[in-house]
Amino acid sequence: MQGEQLILYFYMEHFINVNPIVNFLVKHGLHKDKEKLKEQIVKHLNYRTIFVLWHKDEIAAVIRWNIKEDTAYICDLTISCEHRKTRLINWLINNALPKGLTWYPQVRYISWERETKYPERGVRKYMIDNLLKGVKHGN
Repeated sequence: MQGEQLILYFYMEHFINVNPIVNFLVKHGLHKDKEKLKEQIVKHLNYRTIFVLWHKDEIAAVIRWNIKEDTAYICDLTISCEHRKTRLINWLINNALPKGLTWYPQVRYISWERETKYPERGVRKYMIDNLLKGVKHGN
């Protein structure tokens, strides 16, 4: 993927039809209820709490989060099978995270737990400043 164009969309006006996002999350994630998921995605698009990353003409990744006080709680970070192990997480941290933080300046922490893989772990918060140390912010 290095050197190839990645397009990141944040705004509702880019999505007249949310079905591709719903289908992506059902195919690559743990979601089953398409109607409930569609409602949630529309809300996330309206609140700008979703990133949809396109590679060529397909969705490569979707991230959804909720904001509560000074913390962004990651709901989903779903990457297509074809784009896993391609350093996409690094790209998202270098490009998407700094962009998203400009909309929510009160956010100082991120909470992201892999509850399905590690159900015994409690919720942990990660300081954004620590995540962004040494990050070269993208355009």
